Amino acid sequence: MFLQAKSWLNDFMFQMKCCGVDNGEDFNESPWGKSSERGSKKVPEACCILVGDMSKFTPKDPQCPVNPTESNSYYSKVMYNLKSVDSEKNDCGY
Repeated sequence: MFLQAKSWLNDFMFQMKCCGVDNGEDFNESPWGKSSERGSKKVPEACCILVGDMSKFTPKDPQCPVNPTESNSYYSKVMYNLKSVDSEKNDCGY
């Protein structure tokens, strides 16, 4: 189940250019965030600006998963922005 959810979320974040629901720190308490797979990463590769075969989730900046910034990731672009509850769209355009 975790792998299926992970795959769906990665695909969604890549397509919508988002990172998490509230922000990139959402992953701290996620199963991924608590797994050994995380290592020193702050965010999954899907939060990064990607290059090449998009199904491989290869960050344009290899440091992005460890050090996400405005210029190498979608760290501040979120699926749901609590600050804009009254707006019709969130950061991802929904």
